[in-house]
Amino acid sequence: MDNEVGVDPERVAQAAAALENLRDTLAANVPVIVNTLNEYWSSGAGSPVDLGPLRRAEARSVPDAADMRARANLAAAFMANPVNIDLVLGGVAWIPWSGPALDQADSQLDAQDLASAVALARTDPAAARAAIAAIARDITDHAGDPAFLHDFWSRPGTAAAAVSLASVLRTTKNGKQISQPAASDHQNVLTILASAAIPIGFSGTRAYLQFAQQVNEGLAAAGYPNATVAFRGSSVTGIRFRTGETVTDDNPPGDYDLAIADPDLFAQAKELGLQLRGGGTRTAPLNASDLDELGLSDLAEELNSGTGPKVSFMIYADQNAIDARGDNIVAPDSAAVTRYYDEQIQTAETDRTAEQVQAAEQAEQQEQAEIAEEEAEAEAEAEAEAMAMEDDE
Repeated sequence: MDNEVGVDPERVAQAAAALENLRDTLAANVPVIVNTLNEYWSSGAGSPVDLGPLRRAEARSVPDAADMRARANLAAAFMANPVNIDLVLGGVAWIPWSGPALDQADSQLDAQDLASAVALARTDPAAARAAIAAIARDITDHAGDPAFLHDFWSRPGTAAAAVSLASVLRTTKNGKQISQPAASDHQNVLTILASAAIPIGFSGTRAYLQFAQQVNEGLAAAGYPNATVAFRGSSVTGIRFRTGETVTDDNPPGDYDLAIADPDLFAQAKELGLQLRGGGTRTAPLNASDLDELGLSDLAEELNSGTGPKVSFMIYADQNAIDARGDNIVAPDSAAVTRYYDEQIQTAETDRTAEQVQAAEQAEQQEQAEIAEEEAEAEAEAEAEAMAMEDDE
């Protein structure tokens, strides 16, 4: 679509909502209609008709709804920026209507919103949760679009924001009232993490998340619970460094280069005298002796016990040092999010119990105070009556 047009963002949002309603209606009813008619025709009643258009409408409604929601979000973001107001009439700024340009703009906006939501969680957790819910919905809409997901996760800062997502699931205090995170918060974060770009060589998201959980739990067991892990090398770039050969799922990488970012672990490596590279920002690949000294031998043995690509480790000072070396994919820690969520629920329940105990104690103290006051009044009345009787005598 080459022509430039002006649209009302609110009308686009209404159109997006209508398409989403149509998508959900078709998803709920088309299978029922198709099955019912097929059973009807298989019994010998009536003459079959082509149900292809109905199925195609159902399939088409998914990307159509996602695209319209992307246009609505982009239009709202454009109009929310005061700098853009002067461009509305006769300006050159524009929002792509369809195709790869729309997906790229949408993934960029999602990445920016994710980073903003994590930062906003410090001051307005409710608004942060709402923003993450919107991102999670968009991620779900693009679950079958690897190009969109890859573009989303390749944006600067997205991986770092994902590492901090668990911090959004925190309790907030309003006076003495404590609000625990909702189940939807937990699911929203896991939805985003589960959409992570997958290094080459894994059979799918589930296998990748299981591997990532194994690595993260192994590091925690070794005494490095705050470490983050990123994939580097051919599993990310798709090119073998030494030969230039293309790496695919059918021709998987020979090994997984895992970059571990942890200031404490890096300081320990330096103290042990391990060889450093990159201007002192990372170690060389760890050998068996290095792994043993750092307490990582068990993890390395566990990860290399299977038939998949072998795993090697390098220690970095921080995530910035990893980013400086080029493309990488941060391994999401969905188990950590679940643990954090459960801890927050337990904290809220403990605080609520403490408040109930405190309220009961205050009620008991109030009751005792009222009883004491009543007894004092009764005693005063008795003394007054006694004095009155003495005066009469």
